[in-house]
Amino acid sequence: MATVAVPVPRPSAKERLTALRATAESAYIDPSQSIIRYYRSSKQLYETASYEANHGNNEKAYMLIMRFLDLYVTRIPKHPKYHSVPEDLRNSTKALIKKALDLGQDLKIKLLADFENEIKLEEEDELNRQRALQRNEDKSSDLDDLVDRIGRLNALHDGESLGFPRPAGEDGGENFAIHQAHETWPADISGARIGTEAWPSNENQDFSPTHPVHPTVDRSTKPRAPPRGRISSETLRPVRVPAGLVKLFSDAAKENTMFKNIETCGNLWGVRESGSYVVTHVLIPNQKGTDSYCEDLDEGTVAEYAITRDLIQLGWIHTHPSQTAFLSSVDMHMQHGYQIMLPEAIAIVLAPTYDDVGFFRLTDYGMDIVSRCREGTTFHTHDDIQPLFDLAEEVLLDDTLPAKIEDFR
Repeated sequence: MATVAVPVPRPSAKERLTALRATAESAYIDPSQSIIRYYRSSKQLYETASYEANHGNNEKAYMLIMRFLDLYVTRIPKHPKYHSVPEDLRNSTKALIKKALDLGQDLKIKLLADFENEIKLEEEDELNRQRALQRNEDKSSDLDDLVDRIGRLNALHDGESLGFPRPAGEDGGENFAIHQAHETWPADISGARIGTEAWPSNENQDFSPTHPVHPTVDRSTKPRAPPRGRISSETLRPVRVPAGLVKLFSDAAKENTMFKNIETCGNLWGVRESGSYVVTHVLIPNQKGTDSYCEDLDEGTVAEYAITRDLIQLGWIHTHPSQTAFLSSVDMHMQHGYQIMLPEAIAIVLAPTYDDVGFFRLTDYGMDIVSRCREGTTFHTHDDIQPLFDLAEEVLLDDTLPAKIEDFR
């Protein structure tokens, strides 16, 4: 019996483009966060989109440039502190908006053509699959007919009348059997399970690995691949971190950690190099903190230092003096702000009491949940039926990179 092929509904090229744009425009601007920080990041977001476009990553580039336009044309003008933004910052961003519109239109044309070609290839693959299924069914039907004919021939050979059963227990004729081959698979084909990065308990211990390594990752908890419209981890560029950075920052935070029990925070800055991001500086701003919170009091000085050196903001680093390494609800809101500007942005958390260090990013689910949450400045709970953050697998610890800290406290 022939199998009736059921057409698989596929989104059109325009629907796929709409899905990308909807995701790009789902970012949330937290009114409690400094609007100056958003404006100082506008150039970085635009240049990141341009960089991805120049390297042929059109989907990622389109999402980033549409996010840029959504943020600086639609959302940021509604920020309560919008009118406090210095005129020079607003003017420089306005100049980028015109370039972003042109880039967005160019990427739209390219993506529609790409999606049309993808759909055509998908339809050809489906047609070939259906033809292969039909051929297999035809072969099966032919084989069944052959077996039946052989059975009838055996009956005639033994002198039996067609249609009558053979006597029970009587041997005779050839026994024909059809055997189905079974493939044998390993009992466990899951990814390797790797332990967690440990905080050195001895201050004289060597922090540097002998070669570039990934921070530890438990792959058994890795979320499924994101749906179309998400920036998949497969498209994220590696982030190389100096192996000595953790030790340098822990030394800078030692007084707050050991004697005051308050958090210390810093910003990760760096450059793009050979297709990856490289952390070159940790800038520690003037700040105030508690045992569970840290606030930047003068990001302008830090930003000016970084901008004059053409550095890119790659995330942040902070301590948990008396807790484990994880992202609190407030931390997740802070990380969300970094990740909407740069998907590769990371959060490094040091927990010296537990000899623990974590390199984290929000998951796609976490980004969605935090973008809809409006309680960023106080500790609260999120819907965590799926992981909200995960270990950043894109991070590479590299002992060949120098680590530099500038302390503005």
